[in-house]
Amino acid sequence: MIVFGLISSVFDLLGFALLIYVFHAPELVFQTAWFVLSLLTELAVVMVLRRQGLAWRSRPGGLLVAITAGVGLVAFVLPFTGPLARLFGLTPLALPLLGAMTLLVTGYLVLTEAAKLLFFRAAARGSRPNAPVTPEARASAPRCESAPSTAARTAPRAPGFRTGWCPRGSSSSRCRWGRGVVCR
Repeated sequence: MIVFGLISSVFDLLGFALLIYVFHAPELVFQTAWFVLSLLTELAVVMVLRRQGLAWRSRPGGLLVAITAGVGLVAFVLPFTGPLARLFGLTPLALPLLGAMTLLVTGYLVLTEAAKLLFFRAAARGSRPNAPVTPEARASAPRCESAPSTAARTAPRAPGFRTGWCPRGSSSSRCRWGRGVVCR
């Protein structure tokens, strides 16, 4: 998880460099752009890290989409609202700056998605505790044939209660692949 913090920090520094060295942003423009940029990157990372697989292959919940889109829209529109923007100390941003910030957020999304995929691939190889077990490890795992208690052995089996492959060294835990088998 440290990797995601480092990616965020690198993009924060890129945002600073963009604002200071490319756009020569005065203080008020810098503060406004930083507010918009940091809010958009946080919203983006919520959408990317919400699940293990590719972010665009699953549909997020309606409430999450509505809240994320609403907050993102407010972040973009608030600097252009006149008196309300002045109340918050914001100023309108130039279109080229908004475009550059959009590209920066897109790059952040792509790199975060790639880091997430690498993280879960490493986890599948077993390079961290409690990682998802690979098919090779499952093939060499001991076979569970019965439940540990007499009551469980004599009780009628419900649908989905069957023998299956259990993680090596499991003890009285639910078998991940057996859908309800208790392993010894």
